[in-house]
Amino acid sequence: SHIHELRSLLAQVDPLKAGKRPAHWVAVSDLVNEILVTDYGVDAGEITVCKPFVPVDEIVAASEAGGAGAVDWTELGLPEGARVVGAVGSLWPNKGPDLFVDMAAQLIASHGSAADDVHFVWIGGPPVLIPLVQMQIDQKELGGRVHLVGEMERPHPLMKALDAYVVPSRDDAFPLVAMEAGALRQGVVAFDCGGGVSELLVDGRGVLVG
Repeated sequence: SHIHELRSLLAQVDPLKAGKRPAHWVAVSDLVNEILVTDYGVDAGEITVCKPFVPVDEIVAASEAGGAGAVDWTELGLPEGARVVGAVGSLWPNKGPDLFVDMAAQLIASHGSAADDVHFVWIGGPPVLIPLVQMQIDQKELGGRVHLVGEMERPHPLMKALDAYVVPSRDDAFPLVAMEAGALRQGVVAFDCGGGVSELLVDGRGVLVG
């Protein structure tokens, strides 16, 4: 059984009761391994930690579709010359879209005119959740600064064009998007929520915010 979730979602689907008990477990991070042992009593000898990987060459090639300068942020409602902070992921609460909006509000408020050209872009859905996040954006009067792009099959050109990449998840076993951003040589800033992101962004590979 391949386990790619942390406590919040495992509590909803008990891995010991989801069908026949597996002969072996594959955990995507050291924290998942620890949860299986301490919370569910799985023998450590029955678990293999196999951290994910991404197809770097394919991601780089996808990011270059359309050639250099192919991304025109003005087509998404951003002003020309904007500095763009972005995130990619679903809009479910564990991925932290609300924290992304809060971060944008705090950065704009604390940096004053120095942040006048900074915009924030979230790529991902599902569409049903977009109005809920947009409501938060509107309540904070950030309608012109925080942009919800929606779902994209190939977000890599936009990811490459970002000035900074953020992983605002409050719960994430191992965020593949952080690896994809790294493959595109993006600087990654993430909340230290445990799990794979804390294991990935070590030795100067990114910035963890406590």
